[in-house]
Amino acid sequence: MTAAPTVYQAERVWTLDVERPRADAVAVRDGRLLAEGRDAAGRDAREVDLGRATVMAGGAAG
Repeated sequence: MTAAPTVYQAERVWTLDVERPRADAVAVRDGRLLAEGRDAAGRDAREVDLGRATVMAGGAAG
């Protein structure tokens, strides 16, 4: 069974996507970015409000 995604909400979320550089949240599961936006992760997602933080989507070395 796969764990539910976690949605991180923050005042500033930079996506590094040229066509959509900002979002209200990012959804992550098992250390991987799933989706941008608060509604994209589904109802079972755990939400974490990071307040006034800045979040920047990025990759990890494999």
